[in-house]
Order: sequence, then C-alpha cells, then structure tokens
Amino acid sequence: MGTAPSPLDNSADKGCVKMGYYNNNQGRNNSTERTGGRSSYGGPGRRDAPRGEKEYIKKIQGVTSLNEITVDEIAREDGIAERAAKDFGSLKPSQLRRLFGVVKKIENTLTDRAWPDVEAEFYMIRPLLAYAKGRDLIPQDFYTLVTVAMQKVPVGDDVQKKANYKTFVYLLESIVAYHKYYHKERA
Repeated sequence: MGTAPSPLDNSADKGCVKMGYYNNNQGRNNSTERTGGRSSYGGPGRRDAPRGEKEYIKKIQGVTSLNEITVDEIAREDGIAERAAKDFGSLKPSQLRRLFGVVKKIENTLTDRAWPDVEAEFYMIRPLLAYAKGRDLIPQDFYTLVTVAMQKVPVGDDVQKKANYKTFVYLLESIVAYHKYYHKERA
C-alpha cells in the first residue's frame, strides 16, 4: 500500500487544476499578506478582536462604584480620559457628541429629579452604543470603556447613584475635550 501524495506533489495531478491553500501563491496565504497580517474573514488578526484590556479600563473595572475614581484621576494630564482619548483616533466626533448629548440631557434632568426618573434613559445608552459599534462607528475600546463605566453607576442608594452619574459625566466630558485636542483633524 502506498502513501498518499503530498499536497505539493504535482506528479499525480498532471493536467488538473489544483484548488486550495497553496494554489499559485508559493505557500503564502495572500489574503493575510494583503491586509498586513489581518485576516479578512475575522480571524485572530481582526481589528476588533479581543486583546488585553487597556489600563484605564482596568482601573474602572477595579472599583465598585464610579465615584471612587476622583475627578483628578480622570481629567489630569495622562489621566484616564487623556489616555483613552489618545486611543480613540478612529472615533468619529459626531458619534462622541451624540452620546455626550444624551448624557448631558440625563444630567440636566437628574438635577431636580430622583434616579428612578432617569433610569430608563440611562439604560438606553447601551443600545445606542451597541448600534454604533455594530455599524463600526465607534472603536471597541470606547464601547468597552463606556459600558464598563455604566456598570458602576447604578450602585448604592439614590444619592450614591447621582454621584456616580456625575463622575460618569466628568469622564465623558474629559474624553470629549481630549479627543478634540488630539484628533482635531477629524472634526
């Protein structure tokens, strides 16, 4: 009994067109070479493939409620917002402003109302983000940052939730400012 022919052995296929991975490309997979190592079908090299979490996301994940993070940690030079904004070069300013508009509207309502009065609007931010992410209008890290921060807002009593939301507003306000500073050519 003989051995099966090697996929590279042409002796058994005289006159036949070989189909497959090694067809006319000298052992290369051209789809990944053309895309700089990224697979066009969404494999490991995909732009939004899971990768190590950014340290500013880990910082937010590490707290129980958002107001455990000080405004100084958010807004200072090389703080959470500045580091995040530097990473969000592909974030369209219109998407950032759209989200920020919703966040500020909720903040204005919250000044003279209780948390339960704005809770539904707050939770509707997530589908807004998911829609933008699904259309590739926002980068994965921005989506992750905002959703992780949102998880830290509705913690504690009504006063605590309001304080957490205020910190959430400071975070987004600072990201808007730093994004404008670092990516003004996109505006």
